[in-house]
Amino acid sequence: MRKAVHSSIAKAANLTVLAALAACASTPPPPAAVLAYAPVDCTSDLTLDKVKAMETDEKTLKRATRNRTVELDAELGLASDCMSGPVGDRPYQVFALPDLPLEGGVVYAGAELGTLRTVMPEIATLDANGGIMRRFDAEKFRRYSNRFGHSFSPRAGEAYVVIAANPAAVGDSKATVETSAVGRNVTHVYGSTIGGGIDTVGIQNEFERVYSYEGKVGIRVVYPKAK
Repeated sequence: MRKAVHSSIAKAANLTVLAALAACASTPPPPAAVLAYAPVDCTSDLTLDKVKAMETDEKTLKRATRNRTVELDAELGLASDCMSGPVGDRPYQVFALPDLPLEGGVVYAGAELGTLRTVMPEIATLDANGGIMRRFDAEKFRRYSNRFGHSFSPRAGEAYVVIAANPAAVGDSKATVETSAVGRNVTHVYGSTIGGGIDTVGIQNEFERVYSYEGKVGIRVVYPKAK
């Protein structure tokens, strides 16, 4: 009987190890920085050919109204529009500000902070014809959740936000120590009573992200509750 119990425990342990190894094997590594960029077609003028806009179906509109939040994301890369400049070619993405009551709202625009890479963004607002209205200073960029960039309140006439990869920063890296809060299940024993709960603990992680031509960029628009 004891041998059977030990055998069962050993099999269970082996299955647990195999499951963990399988999970590791099936999880792809995080993407590394892309340091070379060779677009086929690059122009000196910004275009509105590939604007990313909020879907206007009823379900999306109801969700946006309920949450008072709209998020738009895109991957910068060879499939993106390209703009040439004095410091080199760069991919960019244009996002349309949603047709919602944005007075008093806030736009968070920037690049996603990946595990190994991020884009050093160039951020500007555009009018309805694609003309630049405001450029934002990279010295004032900061981290917003998992995004690095700039926040602003839309002004009259601003219809789009454009985010490009700054080619001058590609290959440079930024080391950070970031703290996040996670919950873990715990068991409490009070005399003969056993109870459970969730404790929140802070975890510090060190990252060294390389600035890349490719990566995810986007905007998050938070607009005020209708009066």
